[in-house]
Amino acid sequence: MVGIGGPCRRGALAALLAAQAAPPLLPARARGSSTVGEPRYQQDTVSPLYGGKRLELLVRRFTGVGDPAWTYPRRDLSSRLFATFPPKWPYDAAESFRRIDEQPDAAFYEVPRLVYHIDEASVCALTRYYDDTIQDGSDVLDICSSWVSHYPLSFPERMRSIVGTGISEVELSCNTQLSSFVASDLNDSPKLPFADKAPLARSAHSTTQFPRLRQSFDVVTCVVSFDYLTKPLEVMREIGRVLRPGGSVILSQSNRCFYTKAVGVWTEDMSDAAHLRVLGNYIHFAGPFDTPRAYDISPQGPGTRDPMYIVEAKRI
Repeated sequence: MVGIGGPCRRGALAALLAAQAAPPLLPARARGSSTVGEPRYQQDTVSPLYGGKRLELLVRRFTGVGDPAWTYPRRDLSSRLFATFPPKWPYDAAESFRRIDEQPDAAFYEVPRLVYHIDEASVCALTRYYDDTIQDGSDVLDICSSWVSHYPLSFPERMRSIVGTGISEVELSCNTQLSSFVASDLNDSPKLPFADKAPLARSAHSTTQFPRLRQSFDVVTCVVSFDYLTKPLEVMREIGRVLRPGGSVILSQSNRCFYTKAVGVWTEDMSDAAHLRVLGNYIHFAGPFDTPRAYDISPQGPGTRDPMYIVEAKRI
């Protein structure tokens, strides 16, 4: 029931295009096939409004429990990757952030994708990392969010709030961990939908009138999505604007993507180390952050496949 996004490799382009053409919305199965009760998965029905119709879809979400044989080591890569930084912003706006597919993102993501873009083991590694590093009672913002956020199942009860922004309102409406959300295309406008001054006008695509201003969040997360942003420096500055002093930005990254939608700076060097340095540069040149840190949290054990990395920093 759960699909996996293709690897971000040139040779996988045909497979990616084929996967994009496949129907991502799965019809509900017979109740007798339920897997509810298995600790590794949580199965439920979502009813998004799509194309003017209310759909009933059966989805299965990873819980973060995983295979008992998996282990989750953490390796600090910070000193190797972030010992020095370029003296000035190293990217050209016209070339570095050009994509193979320049059609509007709203059209590309018009059909919802209720799939996982990393495998279960990497989801578990990320879920455990969040559990260890995000303090109870935090206000959390998940940008470029989707139908899942990979937080621990207990987060909606443990956090003060979990807000999501993402391009697909249908996918966001299926995310049971969000207390509220706003549909937002950060490539169309890199400004996050939180005002500097009250009052904040109601968004046409929000679930609530947001009583949110700048410096309203303790943590901002982004899962395997910064490789698609065409204005990453502006978005990172926005993250700094909405974070409280001492708050954290946590970027997670693997080696999978929609290759035609990834920006040039991402595809010109496909090594994981190069990608982590790019994320570190975004943070470094955005301004209001301390020196970024990078960790390899890739799971180990039978059947594990996708790597998982973290690049994070504190707002000064």
